[in-house]
Amino acid sequence: IEKLAVAERLEDMVTETGLELPETLPLQVEKLKTEPGERREELREAVQSVTDDLGNEVRLSLDFFENEFDRSVASVMLSGGGSRLTGLVETLELNFKKPTQLWDLASGFALNLSHGGEEVFSEKAPQMAISLGLAARLGRI
Repeated sequence: IEKLAVAERLEDMVTETGLELPETLPLQVEKLKTEPGERREELREAVQSVTDDLGNEVRLSLDFFENEFDRSVASVMLSGGGSRLTGLVETLELNFKKPTQLWDLASGFALNLSHGGEEVFSEKAPQMAISLGLAARLGRI
């Protein structure tokens, strides 16, 4: 977990200063998020307070919506790069007491991708939610 935090801060610092980032560092950070291996429990403990806080804030929003509009929220869809964090879906699902899953952006669009592009798109899609939403709004996809 310390390596993850250090790697992410290093990435921020490199971006801020304009230095060149070692090519493999972002891949290492992503792999730790999605495939922590034997460090799974350590990763879960390190992000537990943040996921609890996030879950509580979203739950308050869900409660407000349900009370204000007298409608029930059936499920929660997650997007964004952080949504790929191992165990996040399960943790938030317990917090919300509602089915929670990653939003499959590809399912809503008919995309014509090059060979191998489908796999890359599926892997990167959670990080492209805003971009795809804007593109859809502009009628470009």
